[in-house]
Amino acid sequence: MPIADGKEDREALAKENVLPVPSWNKATILDGVSAEQKQRSYQRFYKALTAHWVAVETLWLARAQVYATTMQCEEAFNLVWMKWTDNPGRQLEEKFDLVEVVDFVWGFLGRRCFPFSSVPAWLEGEREETLQEYLDDNDDETSEWLFFVERVMQYLRPPHIIELLFSVWGLHGDRILDRHAYLQRLGFSDVFEGIIESEDQWVRADTWFPVTAVETDVENGLYYMEDGASLMAKWHSYRGVIWPSDARSKILFRNESAQELVQRIAERT
Repeated sequence: MPIADGKEDREALAKENVLPVPSWNKATILDGVSAEQKQRSYQRFYKALTAHWVAVETLWLARAQVYATTMQCEEAFNLVWMKWTDNPGRQLEEKFDLVEVVDFVWGFLGRRCFPFSSVPAWLEGEREETLQEYLDDNDDETSEWLFFVERVMQYLRPPHIIELLFSVWGLHGDRILDRHAYLQRLGFSDVFEGIIESEDQWVRADTWFPVTAVETDVENGLYYMEDGASLMAKWHSYRGVIWPSDARSKILFRNESAQELVQRIAERT
């Protein structure tokens, strides 16, 4: 999801309307792009999409497991964190592609499936403790909505997002989506850290995985380079301020090496 650290950012996201049905205008950003470039971009898109899909499934498996001890549970979630945020088998170029695709599929399409003020309807039929967690009298409605959406994003796979979009657009005909059953299928109400048979201590591993965690994979990729600390600081600035105009919707159509990506960040921050 887009960065929403401040109150104004959160309120801006909350005011967004439900994503309208595409107009299917033939004039697109792909006009003028060669067939070879399109093919390469499609491949990169689906590779990144599949990579995060696998990461989501890995998280789901970690939450669905039965662990003998707390230590086993923590080891499992530490491995999940590595896959999400410090994946040594992923090139820097692939890490950038992943940020772009997760931004669009989960942070844009997925988020726009949940209109503001829809949280009570989505949680109808949930347990009382779940309702209290998301409908806290001490929190404002915007914070409750954002907290709910951030959690749901951790469970969504691409087919789920397509199903939600079809529901929002009314493309299922007369069939109405059973929201409570839908969340149950996702695993929304399951325990966050799995089941621990011998819970001898608190689980210290972080079990909350926001979709923005993939940005840390880029950060760690830069850290291992020469002058890594400086590059990490520049990445934070680039991602937070410059990315929307310089990389969004463009990066998959470029063919930049890792060194060229680093140079781009350095020159623009």
